[in-house]
Amino acid sequence: MQRRTGCSFTCQKLSRAILGAAKGSRAALVPAPRTFTVPSSILKKELEQETKAKEEDIENALDLIKQEKYDVQMLGMSAFVNITANNNISIDESNLDFLSNYILSQQYFYGRGNDIQSKVYLDALTLLANLLTHKSIQAQFVIEKGILKTLITELVNVNLNVSYQAARCLTAICRFYPTLKSNIASFGANTVIDQASEECLARHKLLESEIQQLKLLSNF
Repeated sequence: MQRRTGCSFTCQKLSRAILGAAKGSRAALVPAPRTFTVPSSILKKELEQETKAKEEDIENALDLIKQEKYDVQMLGMSAFVNITANNNISIDESNLDFLSNYILSQQYFYGRGNDIQSKVYLDALTLLANLLTHKSIQAQFVIEKGILKTLITELVNVNLNVSYQAARCLTAICRFYPTLKSNIASFGANTVIDQASEECLARHKLLESEIQQLKLLSNF
């Protein structure tokens, strides 16, 4: 027997078994590998530490967003987007007033030469889409803050990345809060969705997929 690759210990154990079998001797039973269960107290502690770390990250991001400089706000917004990208978070919606302010005011600056403001605006839409998709906030937030009409309008933004995030928001609302479909329809969303479907065809696959889902879920 010769080992070419792999673990030498495993090779030795298998070689002895094979050579023993060749001699006609019975191979000794190999005990099953021992398994250990992680104590629930440790798992609970790890979960608590993870939750605390996430809360600290959110707090730090909010502190950055509250600063006056746009470049600092942009760092905070980007951090917040990353935190919410794949996770449900627990947050008081009163801490998200900045989000509606960004979306309602910064849309007029988008694509008008201010790259920082444009980036912050896109991140604000992305953050809202993340929060709605993972049910970190209620869709009523969008209604109360007067953002719904803006989301529908942005479905046909010249920048398809903006349209994609707006579509994500509306898809999440239709999926988790079907009672609000009438609110979306009242702004003429059906026509805008059809127009967005034509605009994104073969140009933005993610947006195209999201618009198709929106069409199925909205069912106006």
